[in-house]
Amino acid sequence: MSGIVLLSTLILYKVDLDNVLEGAKDDQLRMANLFAREVESRISARIDHTDRLATLLMNMDLENKDAVTEFLQKQYFINSDIELGYLLISKNGTATIAEAPVVENRSTLSFIESEWFLKALETEDVVISSPRFGRVSGSPIIILAKAIRDEEGEVKAVLSSPVLLSAEKVLQNFFTRENMTGDSILIVSRADGVFIVPPFERDILDPVPEKGINELHDKAMEGFEGTGVTIDAFGEKNIAAFSNINLLDWFIVSRISAEEAFAVINRHAKIFAFNALFMIALATAIIVFFLRFYFEPLRAASEKVQKMASSEIELEMLHIKRNDEVGVLLIGFNKLVETVRNRTKELEILSQVDGLTKLNNIRHMNSIMDLKWKEFRRRSEPLSIIMIDIDHFKKYNDHFGHQKGDLCLVKVSETMRIKLARPTDVIARYGGEEFIVLVEGDESMAARTAEYIRQSVKELAILHPLSPFKIVTISLGVASCVPGKADSIESLIKEADTALYKSKENGRDRYTIFSDI
Repeated sequence: MSGIVLLSTLILYKVDLDNVLEGAKDDQLRMANLFAREVESRISARIDHTDRLATLLMNMDLENKDAVTEFLQKQYFINSDIELGYLLISKNGTATIAEAPVVENRSTLSFIESEWFLKALETEDVVISSPRFGRVSGSPIIILAKAIRDEEGEVKAVLSSPVLLSAEKVLQNFFTRENMTGDSILIVSRADGVFIVPPFERDILDPVPEKGINELHDKAMEGFEGTGVTIDAFGEKNIAAFSNINLLDWFIVSRISAEEAFAVINRHAKIFAFNALFMIALATAIIVFFLRFYFEPLRAASEKVQKMASSEIELEMLHIKRNDEVGVLLIGFNKLVETVRNRTKELEILSQVDGLTKLNNIRHMNSIMDLKWKEFRRRSEPLSIIMIDIDHFKKYNDHFGHQKGDLCLVKVSETMRIKLARPTDVIARYGGEEFIVLVEGDESMAARTAEYIRQSVKELAILHPLSPFKIVTISLGVASCVPGKADSIESLIKEADTALYKSKENGRDRYTIFSDI
């Protein structure tokens, strides 16, 4: 009898261990996918930015070095997240036409043998270099570059923009080693066989382990995505997940030590085993145990469904452990959950987007602003609001009709969304022809963003005969603060709205800062 009880205890312990292992794998895979999409999004934004600058430079006189330098300096001023700036290189790779900012000794470098420079000469796309240490900065970087061509397709120059590869820059505002709480994130360049974010900062750009040392790592180097259990360089067992960053032929590794993952269940198992010894003398315990073992999946599933139905917990899939009638029932329930999730996700997306402009609607924007306000109050960092109104839009609607008015709103909205200086800035339709922008930064950052948006809309040159400017323009109001307990996002919006109306009073087609009123 004691043997039966002990065996049953071990079986339940094994089931719990399996559940913990699968849960840990799922958690690591979600984290790896999340980091992979974040890195890919940031690099994609830098590619788009480099491509846009190259297009603008195509229309400039590159022999006018002062004008080109002034243009690059302005772009560097607007895009403060681009720490290493830009370098415009002659087509032979031996001379620097312009740079921003000016970095000592950088303009004296020759790029004629650089692989990314030679690749840029051969394609019309933005190229990305292999990771390396910068010859001037000494920091780990990749370089984005694009050839500037004339109308005949001949290369005039090459625009380059280095990207810092430290963990804090690759995953800025998203991940730091200090807040990992046990989890470990690595980034590996498959193409180059080096660590982008290594286990230790000092090992950045070091080669990955040789083939044959770590079987799971070898699979990842060949393109594998998924989870598994592996042994690290210190002989410690880890639960790891892999997710590809296809844009760069990199991959993310998210891992946690098995010891840490199983710590709680091991403690519980010891207590359970101790209590099980007291059940050996009870003959009825065998029957109770087997009945519980047989009906546990159904009971647990029923309890979980009841909690989901009463909204005590979120809707989620049930674990399927058996192939009998209970298993079939759980499979059917899981299919229903999947259908409900998909429909809910579709409805959630629709509920967050303005139907005409496809920008965030004000309901979703209020949720974003509430979260950002709490975050920046905790961090004691500045947050800004820009209120925007299309000048004389009612006259435009009355003159051209509502159909053309809607087309104007769509075009202005799309331009403002595209021209936002940084991916962290958020724009929403506030109502009618009014819009609101949330800027993570101080008053000067918000003012630069406001002016950039104003100029971008004006450059559309949408005809407006009833406007004193004869084209569609916008007026803007800017307000900024470091959120405190006595402040509120509503008061900041009100200040930005007051500044907006001051812009209208002063002639429109301008922005006004609330603190200047």
